[in-house]
Amino acid sequence: MTVTTTLDAVIDQACAAIAPTWPLDRFIAVNPFWELVDQPLPAVSARLAALSGARLLMPRAWFREEWRQGRLRDEDLEEAIAEAGAAVTVADLHARMDRDEPSLARRARVMDVADAMRDLAHEVSWRDFITHSSSQFCAAYFDDGQARLGPDREGGLYASWHRQVHRDHTPVLLLGFRAHLEMARELAPTARDMIGLALQALDVPTDERQAYLTGLLLDLNGWAAWCAYLRWTARLAGGVEDHLVDLLAIRIAWEWLLLRSDGGLVPAWRRAMAAWPGIDAAASHAQADDWLLQRAIEIAWQRAVCRQLPAGLHATAAPEVSVQAAFCIDVRSEVFRRALEAQPGVQTIGFAGFFGMPIEYAPTGSASARPQLPGLLAPRLRVTDAGVPADLAPRRTARLALDAAWKSLKTSALSSFAFVESLGLVFGGKLIADAFGRSGPALPERAGLSPAEHARRKPRLTDVAGGGVLGLEVWCFLVVVDDDV
Repeated sequence: MTVTTTLDAVIDQACAAIAPTWPLDRFIAVNPFWELVDQPLPAVSARLAALSGARLLMPRAWFREEWRQGRLRDEDLEEAIAEAGAAVTVADLHARMDRDEPSLARRARVMDVADAMRDLAHEVSWRDFITHSSSQFCAAYFDDGQARLGPDREGGLYASWHRQVHRDHTPVLLLGFRAHLEMARELAPTARDMIGLALQALDVPTDERQAYLTGLLLDLNGWAAWCAYLRWTARLAGGVEDHLVDLLAIRIAWEWLLLRSDGGLVPAWRRAMAAWPGIDAAASHAQADDWLLQRAIEIAWQRAVCRQLPAGLHATAAPEVSVQAAFCIDVRSEVFRRALEAQPGVQTIGFAGFFGMPIEYAPTGSASARPQLPGLLAPRLRVTDAGVPADLAPRRTARLALDAAWKSLKTSALSSFAFVESLGLVFGGKLIADAFGRSGPALPERAGLSPAEHARRKPRLTDVAGGGVLGLEVWCFLVVVDDDV
């Protein structure tokens, strides 16, 4: 196996540990650590604690309160111990509950080593600066129609950042990093080359590289999860997407720049790397018996539920139902369902939101299609508007383009100051109507359409996603679905 192949494998393994997060318009609840489900939960918890300081367990003070309230008892502790075959006693677990959990160290990065040598009471920390600057750049790069100005996106996230970092004077002015601009010119031109260059310069042990890269992504886990979502959707469509690798390259580039900026960091950085195995072991040892407390509270909860189940099985439905509400089968709906069912005459039912047609909707005159299916899947069929004139699509496109140009005129840096003085009276009627609630922003579905044009639109299944004629197998599928209904 070549060095390049090994590096690619390590990068891919580090990126695979990051779970995607979906945008708000199609948000679904996702376990942020779902890519680690093949590993025992205590091991994942110890690993995350060492890499990022994350906790998957409740604090011991919470378990103490459960004990005081009588929801956790000795019999639950005994069953948890017996189930695990642990060499501890109930008294040992009581003693553990009475002490707060220790503060655990996490694996240091180069920026942490650099911060240890700074006067953080009077100076900005490198951790805060790198997190803020990287997040700010990602916010500008991934902005979708909000800002009027944005970075040059040609070549991807890392290429865009690589062009911008050469001109960024902030590290010089804010942190006194005087060699920043000169050293930034030596950054590798591509993301994977940057990661390989940095790993070699940082002298990260081969068997620690995947964990180190994962920890760097966890430092920016929000943006890393967004990049993982872009990768997920691209792969559903059979494509390739490297924004997550680009983000990793940006993050490790700062490590490389910092280590090169001060030769005095090298010995401290080597000591920090040597401490990593001890930090991992401490995290695993500190949480070992806490997982027994967690298992005990699960046993206690299950026991209480099992006692209540027989009564629920014999409960009769309300004789008269005046309101019936359908909810997706989701734990987030339970609080609403319980509150509604506590009222007389209200019944709730569950519906699996993941069932439905694998479609996307392409409105008339739109250049993009909107998925109308669970986020874990890719659309196979496309629905478009029928019953409208053939020339409506170009007319709507022209109207939307005119609206965008008008908005740009109102908000641009040059015209915004003179806009009110020159054209303010034109909006007098709209201001009066808004004051009395007679107008408002057009809904996205109706933007660029008259009321008559909107009323004529009828959604119709027309082709497969991405374009193409519906095949016979699709029509057979639709007939079967219709027959089942």
